[in-house]
Amino acid sequence: MAEFDLLLRAYSSHVHTPWRENLSGAEKVWFLVYNPASERRFRKRMPELALATQESQHGWVPVDLTSKFPEWLTTWRHREGCFRRPEGLPEQLFHKTLCDGLIIELLKARDGDVVALMGAGSLYGVLRLSSVVKAIEGEIKGRLLVCFPGVREANTYKLFDTGDGWNYLGIPIVVNREINL
Repeated sequence: MAEFDLLLRAYSSHVHTPWRENLSGAEKVWFLVYNPASERRFRKRMPELALATQESQHGWVPVDLTSKFPEWLTTWRHREGCFRRPEGLPEQLFHKTLCDGLIIELLKARDGDVVALMGAGSLYGVLRLSSVVKAIEGEIKGRLLVCFPGVREANTYKLFDTGDGWNYLGIPIVVNREINL
């Protein structure tokens, strides 16, 4: 069975399980971990995740991060200087702008909605995904699904299987290759 089919099965089982109330923001975060090389195939099949969510009587709110940085950069008045000196990029300013926009999406969502962050890999080299999730977790009403191209070892997540990773309390949804078919 293909990786996405196994992930879809794991996600569907997870989203259909009754949701506990009174969880902290960090406990409402789900990481759907998949092989980064599968990104294009994964994105093509995202509607199947939406369907599984809706079949479980929950709403689906997709948020694509892919173009957030270039869109922000085009509006930043000092962007020309950034091209000459990339180390001068004010990461904190982009971080705040991105998180403010994500919080708006989270506040529009209902208690039973899954807000699905796609395109997390587009932040690589610009911002740490961990800092973004940490900054917005307090505003999650339903669940935040982070589509995560990388690996999870123990409780450490590594975007693209690089760097030192980070520890996180969120719930992992991973391929279980030991499923009896």
